[in-house]
Amino acid sequence: MLSCLLLKCLLVHQCVLQLKGCLQIQLYWVSTNPLMEIENLYGSTQGGTSLYLRAVGFDSIISNNIIQVGTYSCIIDETYVKDQELSCKTIAPALNDNQLQNLVVTVEVPGQQISVCTSQKNKCLFSYIKEKSPYLHYLIPNIGFANSVLFSKGSWTIIGEENNEIEKILIGQEFCRKSQYRLLNSRMISNEDVISCQLPENLISQTYQVKMETRRGNFLQQKAFKLLPIISSLSEKEEMVDSYHLKINGYGFKSGLTENQVQLSGTNVLIKVLEAQINQLKVEIPKVTDQTILDILSNQDSVFISGTGLFHTKYDLRGITTQYSNCDIFRNEIIQESQILKDRIIQNGVYSQPDYIDEIDSQYGQYFRGFIKATATGEYQFLLAADDCATFYIQTTETLKTTRTESPNAQSFKSTQYRNYWGEQLWDNTKNVNSISQTIILEENQYYYIEIFHLNTEGKGFLTLSMNLNINQVSTTNTKQSQLFQVKTTYTPKYEILQMDIYNSIENMLLSENFKLTFQGVNQDINNFSFITQDISFSFTYDQIQEAFLTCCNYITQVQINKLDNLGQVVDDSFETYAGHQYIITFLSHRGNVEERSLPEIITQQSQLIFNVQTIQEPLDPISGFFKLSLQYQSKVYNFVNENNSSELSYNVDSNILEQNFYKITGQKPIVWNEGRAQDGWIWNILFSTCQITIQSFQQIENNLVSGNGNVQLDVSNLKSCNSQFYEPIPALQLFTFGRRPQIQVSTSEGQGACQQQGVCDFSFQEDDQFMLQSFTISNEIMQLNFIILSQNLLNLNANEFTIEFRGALCLDISKISSDISVLKLTCKLETQNSKVVQESGLNQYPIIYHVIYGYIKIDTKIAAINTYILIESVTPNSGSPDGGAEIVILGSGFPKDLSRKFQLQMGSTKIIPLEISNTKIVFIHPSGNDGKITIEYNGITQNDLSFIYDETLKISISSLDIYQIIPTYRGVVKITGKNFGTVVEDVKAFIQNQELKVINVQDQLMSVQFNKNLDISSNNVIQVYRRNYGRSTSIGTSNVNIMNIALNVTSVGTVVDGYVQTLIEGGTNLQITGTNLDSVSAVVFGKDNPTVCTRMNKNQTYINCRSPPNIFKRQTDQIYVIHEFKYQTTCSKCIVKYSRTYIQITQILIGSGNIIVNNLEYKIRYLQLWSEEAKSQENNPLLYYKQVQQMDPLLFYEIKNITTLDFNPGQALVILASLNCKLNFFQIYNLLKVVQQLQKEKGNQ
Repeated sequence: MLSCLLLKCLLVHQCVLQLKGCLQIQLYWVSTNPLMEIENLYGSTQGGTSLYLRAVGFDSIISNNIIQVGTYSCIIDETYVKDQELSCKTIAPALNDNQLQNLVVTVEVPGQQISVCTSQKNKCLFSYIKEKSPYLHYLIPNIGFANSVLFSKGSWTIIGEENNEIEKILIGQEFCRKSQYRLLNSRMISNEDVISCQLPENLISQTYQVKMETRRGNFLQQKAFKLLPIISSLSEKEEMVDSYHLKINGYGFKSGLTENQVQLSGTNVLIKVLEAQINQLKVEIPKVTDQTILDILSNQDSVFISGTGLFHTKYDLRGITTQYSNCDIFRNEIIQESQILKDRIIQNGVYSQPDYIDEIDSQYGQYFRGFIKATATGEYQFLLAADDCATFYIQTTETLKTTRTESPNAQSFKSTQYRNYWGEQLWDNTKNVNSISQTIILEENQYYYIEIFHLNTEGKGFLTLSMNLNINQVSTTNTKQSQLFQVKTTYTPKYEILQMDIYNSIENMLLSENFKLTFQGVNQDINNFSFITQDISFSFTYDQIQEAFLTCCNYITQVQINKLDNLGQVVDDSFETYAGHQYIITFLSHRGNVEERSLPEIITQQSQLIFNVQTIQEPLDPISGFFKLSLQYQSKVYNFVNENNSSELSYNVDSNILEQNFYKITGQKPIVWNEGRAQDGWIWNILFSTCQITIQSFQQIENNLVSGNGNVQLDVSNLKSCNSQFYEPIPALQLFTFGRRPQIQVSTSEGQGACQQQGVCDFSFQEDDQFMLQSFTISNEIMQLNFIILSQNLLNLNANEFTIEFRGALCLDISKISSDISVLKLTCKLETQNSKVVQESGLNQYPIIYHVIYGYIKIDTKIAAINTYILIESVTPNSGSPDGGAEIVILGSGFPKDLSRKFQLQMGSTKIIPLEISNTKIVFIHPSGNDGKITIEYNGITQNDLSFIYDETLKISISSLDIYQIIPTYRGVVKITGKNFGTVVEDVKAFIQNQELKVINVQDQLMSVQFNKNLDISSNNVIQVYRRNYGRSTSIGTSNVNIMNIALNVTSVGTVVDGYVQTLIEGGTNLQITGTNLDSVSAVVFGKDNPTVCTRMNKNQTYINCRSPPNIFKRQTDQIYVIHEFKYQTTCSKCIVKYSRTYIQITQILIGSGNIIVNNLEYKIRYLQLWSEEAKSQENNPLLYYKQVQQMDPLLFYEIKNITTLDFNPGQALVILASLNCKLNFFQIYNLLKVVQQLQKEKGNQ
């Protein structure tokens, strides 16, 4: 019986196994729609298409089911859980796979057979079809703001009306909030869909990629959306002494302090960002105190640009569309500020572009207004498309004014398709196309006021204003072209200069007859040449002479003309009678070799005319050599080649060569032309007039250009990138909103931000007028100010609440002398310097009056402004050395009162920072040069003085020193030989390294100085001598005559083997450092970082003996440095040490007859790391000074590891066995015995 049951069980088990192998999934339903089975299944070639499968036999564990579309996996969505139903996402197929039609969808579970399709609808066949893949045409708008609505227009995006058709819209990594989706089936274009979503608030200003995922699959491409910051409000305006603190609220700000640029339109004040968050900025705005500027800023007729975009108002016209039968009526109602329209405003703010679409709302009207900024001067056309109607106006007779124009520039009525500007002709080809404006001339950087009025009645509505440019080539060169590149060679030449004297040798009278000049020579082709100028007279100006040389000989020159007397001497230009001219001719273009640079000869009939010519400066060689260029096109890099197929392009390579290279590589032939002369620096301009191709990586790869005067610069630049002249719609960054007060503006690298509504960016420096300065008078130091009180409220004004300044002078001791309801009178004492009232120069000067409560006080326009000018009364001394250095004192008035003022002081072309400045006195050190013209610029006033001259007789020179090499601590006397030292010790100073040396005695040509300072080691230490009222010294004769050499010289360290000084790793190697000036050395160290000290034994001026330190930092090699005064260090090329591993390794310790082994005696050296007192005293980079403990020996500090107890009696023999890889010297044996003694002491009787 038992056997039978067992047999039955085995049979049942075998049957189950057989049935399990025969199980097959019955796939009876496959679709791209979860609700209905679709006959033709297709999806995106980018993958992402949702498939829904129903079958009998799915494994209950979802992940065990493997779904395939042909050979491609379909990724199961494990969140989609239904009984006998699965969903998966297709993956993108291979790019080179051309067999993507009718792929079988299958399901397989491991251990079972593959699924069988029983669907009669589509046979479980799926196709990847590019033409049916979701495609995003464009975003509306493509530039915008956070928290706004973003529209997209695409094809094959959705199938039905269900919200879950769109699975996600991502802007960057953020979701466009799904609760705001609006899914629309547009019939403007077949199979085009319109989708909108609300952008999140937490986006920052940058360019995002917008990615959309739908049930139909992933989009073929992404689109870029540029997000700009937008200001929603200004708050917490806090007034400081000289600035305002303000909080700017909004969206899209960047979090970096320097990533947001804040400006105030109408001013040039520099606004500082104090705090930055993505929704708020805190800024500091400096106060404007110039009353003239304040009056302009507060003028009600002024217009200030606020932000990007156009002001936009949308009106709900439901039920009243019959009142607005056309856009003209709608416009008139807006102009007349109809109350009906005011009550029906549903949106009022800013819109980034004149590009709007709405298929949800109907029966509405829109009003856009703002400014368009012309990017270039030229012809513009505006194109308008709308449903139902729209009109466009632009004011071109006035700029930056909101004056309306009466006639529309473009009109659109019932366009049949989105952005169709030719709609009028579709049903009536006899009509003019009013939707395209006539050509309008706009000027670069001017702002033109525009308005757009739009009405929509039933159904969908849209509006687009576009722009076509035809840029004027004359006024804006090359802006019409699509792509412009430039190759440019430049260098700094040394020019050829001739001096040509022509004069009447008989008397000081100009001869009336003309003369000619001829140049004759042999050019580089061994051909004779002869150039003859036109007739030249003595009345010719320098530019006429230059033109004569250019016309006859193609010489580019610069000519200077001096007057000569009949002896051939140069006379002052003021002389009215003279005999001729001296012409200084500088050739700005190289004339060639010596044979080509012939001197001119004169052609004349006048025998008394003297003609002398000579070369006073020979030129250096011009540009020659070659360079190489490359171009990356379609992911491949091409090198340019010349006519010989070489990549070496000559410095004067023909333009055709570059043209042919571009044509060969890209199939497009540019226009190439030259500017300049190759030998002097050439420009190759390369112009592509179409955008059929885009040139990106055009660059130089080698520059082998040379000249006789240094390097030749080669620049390859992209002057203008490919840029279509048709903008659809008008770019947001060319459109601007406006305000009547100065506007706060926030910009990022993406562009200027926007103001959310009109008025939110308004900023004023002045509060409502409370009282105003009506008049003021000044008597000596006392100023009286009379105010009229404008406020209706009683003002309690105290004198200590005012700050007053006039012409740079602070007004002190302010007191109130009378006050009633309508009048306030104050007096104060003006600031003085040197017993004179401060009066700084400036134009339109008024008292600047600040009150702690009411801010800066307005000035009555009836008060006349005061102008104060700079006056220079004297310059002492009025002469100085051409080498500079004398202390100059200028006396006068109107100067800046202190160094904190922003002013400019120059002598000649040299800018000077004075030693001292006050309202009446300036002290400075005069610079080297030969132009003594003094210029003072301050507050818009410039004053010049020509009384100072450079006098060669005042030059101070040094010809020699009696000592040229010293150590840094030298304390001896140095004798200086030279000229113009004078004889008064108090008038003369000497310096080295900006440290003054003590002058002991001085004669006119000899002086002695005492060195009393510690000096830095340097190879270039100039000694300078200054003499009062003369200036500073310069060297003469042999070069470097006034330069000291301050150094510690080290020549060698010990014996060098294979380039290294050999030392033991445990230290103790005796070294001798040789050199000069070594007796003042403080230390010798190994290594610059974590240095160790070589223990010094003895030294003198020429050598130092020391014992090397152990290598405690385990370095392979070290540089040896000699340290002086714990501050200066020097080394030498032979001062590199290499460590040898030669220390003793102890292997066994034998005690008595026993054999006790103590392993791992580890080498460990104890060192102290100290700051020396000397090092602490050095403020700049003090040397970290390592010093050994006195009498510490390395071999005393072996550390015993794995200690085994040692049993021995005092006095018992102790034998230590050691393996050595070096010979022991006496010193090492001695230390080894000390180790034994140390062990005996520590272990005692153990």
